[in-house]
Amino acid sequence: MTTSNNDIHAWAISHCPFCNLNVQTVTRRTPLQGPAIFRVTCGNCGAQGPECSDAVQAIQGWNRRATTAPKHRPSEVLTTKDCRDLGDILFQNDIYIEHVLPLHAAPATTHLEESWEALGDRLDGMYEEELGKIFGPDIGGFIADVLDENEAEALLMALRRIGGWVILGTYPTVENIKLNESGHFASCSVICGIQRMFIVWGRNYKQAVARAVREQRRYFRSEVEKAREAAGYGRA
Repeated sequence: MTTSNNDIHAWAISHCPFCNLNVQTVTRRTPLQGPAIFRVTCGNCGAQGPECSDAVQAIQGWNRRATTAPKHRPSEVLTTKDCRDLGDILFQNDIYIEHVLPLHAAPATTHLEESWEALGDRLDGMYEEELGKIFGPDIGGFIADVLDENEAEALLMALRRIGGWVILGTYPTVENIKLNESGHFASCSVICGIQRMFIVWGRNYKQAVARAVREQRRYFRSEVEKAREAAGYGRA
């Protein structure tokens, strides 16, 4: 049995912490054995609250979750200032950003289907260690287990529960690194036609952008170190 918001108007149900809409319902499930089970479910994105023994507890559990959900704004697009900041980072660090995806945004209402598909394709086939480098060791193992199930909907819900922002992009390959007499970097060739893909995650979009910059700089430093070792200078 499903009870609508109008039927339980005496209880205020908080907005969904993922899609920020207020289209929740309290659902009741009666198992073959044992008492009835209640939970709050978002009618837009499918997010679910904890299972409880009565409707009041279910609403209270949902509301507590809503207040501890991602603190960043739940909008599906970046502001004009955000876009300017991203543009500056692109110019300064030779980073091309293909997708900026808020994981808490609902694909059906935010026109981000292409970004979600790109993220799923990029994660497909990754091992737990690789996922751990993106999301952290604990979350990486969780995502690896979901990927093993090979269920697109399960992966979507898992990422929505994690929240935060994902950035997918590329940066150019560097070659022909030249060193000065002291063995420090002097110049290099930037091969824009050979792009190196990256994926980073952050609890907010600024953290994700910072990690994208670190990813590119880490790659550049490793290439310089290889050139130093090849020239006999050893590691810096």
